[in-house]
Amino acid sequence: MLQERLVEPVGAEQPVAIDVRVVATSSRNLRELVAAGQFRPDLFWRIAVVELELPPLRARPEDVPELARRRIAALCRERGVPVRELSAAAEAGLVAHPWPGNVRELENTLERVFALAPEARGPIEASELEFLSMALAGQAQDVAQRALSNGLSLEAVERALIETALREQRGNVSAAARQLGLTRRAFDYRVSRLARGEGADA
Repeated sequence: MLQERLVEPVGAEQPVAIDVRVVATSSRNLRELVAAGQFRPDLFWRIAVVELELPPLRARPEDVPELARRRIAALCRERGVPVRELSAAAEAGLVAHPWPGNVRELENTLERVFALAPEARGPIEASELEFLSMALAGQAQDVAQRALSNGLSLEAVERALIETALREQRGNVSAAARQLGLTRRAFDYRVSRLARGEGADA
């Protein structure tokens, strides 16, 4: 008896007064369902006191970075580890994703990062986000095909990647190495090899 604010517990002889607020959610338009005879109008008018419309996450991409940062902070607190930031590429990928599963999908995506790499530190990279990794793999194939079609050598592509990473990271070698998925030692080795004109590994 929602209207009367009474409930009757199983086995009780008298109803019990309650003082509650009902918060109801739906992913469908209840007014349209009422008009179509698919939702009880008396129930709708009992719960439709204050109506709030929350757009899906894909309609408000500007909210994604803050939601992601809050969830990351919570996950780090739960695990007792330093807070990890989002790399620029990872944040851009999160904003661009359509999020058909809304906030729950975003939360699950970030939880998966920590579940698969619990010991990882430093910024969360785009390669750690499963849906981005799949998309980036396809993009990498496109880039490789264009490079071959234009007669670019492996050395030229590697040199361009290193120079671009250094430029984007404003000369920070360690950050450029992380962006390319290399250790600092591996990065330095590749730079020195290119400087000697040895080209990419066979």
